[in-house]
Amino acid sequence: MFSIGGDLNSRFEKVVRPLSSSAGFGLVEIIIATVLMTAIALGATSLFTDMFTVQKRADVNNAIVQQRLSIINAVLTTPQTAAARNDSAWERTVQDATINHADFGCLRSKIPCKNNAIHLLDLKGNDGNPLFYALSQPGDGFTPYGAKCTTFSLTGGNPNCPFHFRLEVAFHCVDGTVDNSGASVSVKTECLNPQIEVNGDLLYSPGPKDIFEGQAFRPDQFKIRIRRGDSPATNTPIVIAYNIAGPGGEGSCSVVGVPRKFNKVVNDPGGNVTVGGSLDSFTLQPGAYECRVQAPAFKSGGVTITLQGGSYSFSSSGIANQKGGSTTLSLQAALVLSAPTTFQVIQKCETLPSIVGSFPDATNDNWSLGVPVPALGDYSSITYSVVTCMKTG
Repeated sequence: MFSIGGDLNSRFEKVVRPLSSSAGFGLVEIIIATVLMTAIALGATSLFTDMFTVQKRADVNNAIVQQRLSIINAVLTTPQTAAARNDSAWERTVQDATINHADFGCLRSKIPCKNNAIHLLDLKGNDGNPLFYALSQPGDGFTPYGAKCTTFSLTGGNPNCPFHFRLEVAFHCVDGTVDNSGASVSVKTECLNPQIEVNGDLLYSPGPKDIFEGQAFRPDQFKIRIRRGDSPATNTPIVIAYNIAGPGGEGSCSVVGVPRKFNKVVNDPGGNVTVGGSLDSFTLQPGAYECRVQAPAFKSGGVTITLQGGSYSFSSSGIANQKGGSTTLSLQAALVLSAPTTFQVIQKCETLPSIVGSFPDATNDNWSLGVPVPALGDYSSITYSVVTCMKTG
């Protein structure tokens, strides 16, 4: 019989001792620390992924708005001098006999145009180059970041060229009748100075790869509905704002969202906007508008503003989560209203200053809507939330 107990125990202790030594971390502690660090890393990755998605969505929306504005300006802009008119985008479009339908020639030749004739439109820019050619170049489109591309495909889709404005032009007789026989008729068939209507529908075709990664996207929010010769665009800014009447500000933000206030019509020459009696909404009259919303936020973590009303909803996000941090949220919206529509600007705050441990030097929730706390004085002359709309038609 051999005795191996003492020697074996001694060797086993040498192997086990480093795993449970008081001089360092044990195996269990290392495993727990690794799991915690992995969980934190996954959480941070998810947060940054969400932030990146929101920012990407805002960039794409802005690119679409800019393209839409370029089309509207090309159709509506009418310079005052004859020389400048000849170089305008619309005049270049009219005078180019190689594009558009033959019926379009009535505008060049100053002969009667057919009532209610509707055609796809090739639209030029002020430089004479193609701006958007819906008729002769169905692949004309733009990338998610606004660059022109020529590989749009409605059937196959293309994530690198997923957007296209389908432009149509229509002639409507509103200034008198010209009949081929010279007789007076009740139905206008032709006219010398037709009202020109340009409609544009945004087409989105990314193929199997959705650039919004499953988030809802509504191309109908970017429709174009403009007319020349009917009610011309005023191009006058409409501005409403919130002026603090005394200390205390607007109140505090909320994780579920609160409407920002508006109590002052700064500019509105045409009676296009009214502020609601409760100051939490405003109403725009029928028309086409390009609007920009700006709202401040202090020490409120992740913040989001949303302009919503009727069938429209536009959002923009930002972060003001550092000690003393602030941000100004801004969003752009294209609106085409057929009836008076009431809007609200809803702000959501992921974190409030009063939450213990988040912002120890700011415990008054008035900060979350971008308004200094009452203890710092009376800020009655300061303007906060501002909405500026340009009426384009």
